[in-house]
Amino acid sequence: MEEPVRVFIERAKAALSIETDEQLASELGYSKQTIANWRRRGSVPEKARALIAHVAGPEFALNEWRQLALEQREKTILYACLANVYSRLLEDHKADLTPENLAKLGPAFNNLETGILGHIRAMAFHGVPEAEVIRRLLDRMDDERMMELTWFFIDVRKCLREQG
Repeated sequence: MEEPVRVFIERAKAALSIETDEQLASELGYSKQTIANWRRRGSVPEKARALIAHVAGPEFALNEWRQLALEQREKTILYACLANVYSRLLEDHKADLTPENLAKLGPAFNNLETGILGHIRAMAFHGVPEAEVIRRLLDRMDDERMMELTWFFIDVRKCLREQG
């Protein structure tokens, strides 16, 4: 059974960390009146649902197949970005990337994953090839995040020296 429109809209707002229909409309590129019309009619157009799924996450997809396709697309882009970060770490810290140190980097990569997923959803790519999405994300990934990982890694090395 499909959830009521009001529940769908409220879930979308919660997923996007916004509170009002006006903010949702702005985020999606619609007018506040459009959201009110969806509530009044009791339905959200398929095109709008697809946009919400791209922006708020695969769990908002119209059906299981679209959800799986969106999840796969997100994972492909995410893993490409994480591979890029890992390759940059290899360039800078190759000798220090022992299994023990990599295990300690796990939480930092988990946080990075969350951040990248947020960027993927915020950029809402419709019909843009995955390679182009990856290029845009890598361009947006600022050196600040790499510096954060580098300092985390330096702290891990320091702790390991102190323990050994």
